[in-house]
Amino acid sequence: AESNIVRASYIADSLTGSHAGMAVDAEVDASVEPPSLEEMGLAPTVIEMLAHHLAQGGVQAIGLTLLGHLTYSDSSRSDLVQHGVFDSIAAALDAHPRSKQVVKAATLVLLKLTVDSALRAQLAIDAGVQAALQAILTSSAEMHKGSKAGSLRLRLCEASRRWLEWHEGLMPKRIELSA
Repeated sequence: AESNIVRASYIADSLTGSHAGMAVDAEVDASVEPPSLEEMGLAPTVIEMLAHHLAQGGVQAIGLTLLGHLTYSDSSRSDLVQHGVFDSIAAALDAHPRSKQVVKAATLVLLKLTVDSALRAQLAIDAGVQAALQAILTSSAEMHKGSKAGSLRLRLCEASRRWLEWHEGLMPKRIELSA
């Protein structure tokens, strides 16, 4: 349990630029339950970091991979959605359509978030993730023909796009009621 505290503190400290948490970890009482990553506020911090460093493909890939690790429970997935994770995924795909690392991280976190929820899949579609995937497929189909890295990237995009397409008609459209 203590190694998890140190690891979580290291992740949080590296994202915030603070090192105050590391000194406290050595004196942690073993009977006290460590705060969850949700309680530490890691999801909104990572999503904010992605928005501020949109031009950096490496930051996008690492941040999206980290968000993928935060999909361990329904409440953590809901927390990510509330903080705009699908907007972050769409923005990363739009900004880095040729990056295998960004596409891989984005599609994997997308599938982890939507695997058990048609509603979250519809929210991803509404945020523009499906359109971003389709844009990558449309612009890259001929360019990477025969390229191993390109074909993996395109297969991930196609699988994710089909997954969202399958969910597209499952949720009724929101009906606006006028008073």
